[in-house]
Amino acid sequence: QGVRVAVASSSRRHKALPLLETMETAPGITMKDVIDRRLFEMYYRRGEYKRPHLETLLAKSGVAPNKVLFVDDSAKNIQSVRPLGVCAVHLPEGLTEAAWSHSLEMYRAHQNTANELPAERAT
Repeated sequence: QGVRVAVASSSRRHKALPLLETMETAPGITMKDVIDRRLFEMYYRRGEYKRPHLETLLAKSGVAPNKVLFVDDSAKNIQSVRPLGVCAVHLPEGLTEAAWSHSLEMYRAHQNTANELPAERAT
């Protein structure tokens, strides 16, 4: 509750949507069920990686970058979004239950670090 799920994908919609139906977030509830439809960015811009997706999603959602967890299997996508201030976690083996747990731990650590910064740097 209170969590908004967005998708930043360079996959084709007809390929991505069925995959989201296979990922359960709770028994009987899939990732596709919990995505905020307004926060679904799917396109490809050569050489820009996922930064344009995240910039659009941040603008649409109004969520502060330091409150965002971004996971991806591409190191270049991770590198492209880190300067935005999001918690970006590289999952080279893809999204597994163990990788998701690791990502959540990284997010908690990111939140603790953000909370320790002086007020003028925390924005």
